[in-house]
Amino acid sequence: LDCALCIAKTFCSRDFRGKARTPDRPYSLFEGISGALCFICDLLEPDKAQFPLFRKTMFRVMHRRYFDNPYLTNSEAESDKVTKQTLKQEAANLVEEIMEWRYSMDDYDGGVYVGIAGNGYSVLYASRLLPEKAEQYANFCNKMVEEQLKQIQHSGHHKDGQYLLGTLGIYVIKAILDYEIKKFVNTTIIDKVKSLAEVICAKDYLPNGADEILVGRAGFLAAVLTLRMRLHHEIISNSYVKKVIDCIINSGRCYAKRHRSRTPLMYQYYNVEYLGAAHGLMGILQMLLSFHDLLDGTALRDIESTLDWLLEIQSKNGNFPPSVEEIGINRESNELLHWCHGATGAVHLMIVAYLSTKKAKFLVAAEKALDLIWERGVLRKGPGICHGVAGGGYAFLLYYRLTQKAVNI
Repeated sequence: LDCALCIAKTFCSRDFRGKARTPDRPYSLFEGISGALCFICDLLEPDKAQFPLFRKTMFRVMHRRYFDNPYLTNSEAESDKVTKQTLKQEAANLVEEIMEWRYSMDDYDGGVYVGIAGNGYSVLYASRLLPEKAEQYANFCNKMVEEQLKQIQHSGHHKDGQYLLGTLGIYVIKAILDYEIKKFVNTTIIDKVKSLAEVICAKDYLPNGADEILVGRAGFLAAVLTLRMRLHHEIISNSYVKKVIDCIINSGRCYAKRHRSRTPLMYQYYNVEYLGAAHGLMGILQMLLSFHDLLDGTALRDIESTLDWLLEIQSKNGNFPPSVEEIGINRESNELLHWCHGATGAVHLMIVAYLSTKKAKFLVAAEKALDLIWERGVLRKGPGICHGVAGGGYAFLLYYRLTQKAVNI
């Protein structure tokens, strides 16, 4: 927890904000301050922490991707200076910024990842810290969701089966909003989600990569998982989930066999064998293991064999290559250390792998990754959870929730 608190302190400082790059969508959930707001909310209640919702790399000469961590050797002492009141005030300030922002047409695109529904979700998320403003925040969230859905209907670009970059994530937020604020289960939305199981399991679904989290089948699993946790009901029966799981497993086996992969399961996105949490193998495995009870013995063996291979390719410093083709390449200070690519997203997978198997090797891998994030995780890309400092903070926060080791908060 000390590490996560220090990351929050860094983000809240004027010095960091003056130096960090401003994202293209500065208020968005996955690239901007909406994601940082969710992180701060969870930092105030670390035992409830949940990561929100669930091209080839161009090598070029550039400055390293991170700032020096000013708390590298004294996290425990500095974390004591981060009070609940400080975090609560910062969360309120971020909510105010998000709600006052005037959105352009571009902000209606990109699903919940960078679209306005994701911004609304972060404000709704903050209502648990400021219950006196819960109605105001819920109304804002509802407005963002309705406006983005209306724009999608108008444009005709539905992308219904896509979780973070399409309409599915917006449906999930709508269902959460209706259940938590309006106190009813929106069966129309739930039925829409159920119907997507058939759509995404079609053989010709997204030929450029149909299995990852942002647009693919693993995103459907993330959507179901989120709905079950937030609505406190099974909602979508296991028959729908099992159909998608079997489709993902079969897809990974067929691809691995066809391309003679070193693992029983492998996937591609636009002809690149990505390994990270967003477009790649780690995110897919995490979602499969999140439904451990629905996996048969052969699937579990294939998943663990693939996990063992990932442990083999973890670098000495704790990072993971972004894709198969980059295994063994030393990027030094230019390596990717994000939720989407690299060690930060790997921590999420290692936590779920440990919960599924109770094997300590996954904790060892997670702690190696966390050591690197602590050293190089104050990222120049800004505040976001995909490739910013809040994403690194979540790695520590979720590991704290697993281990209860105060150093991680």
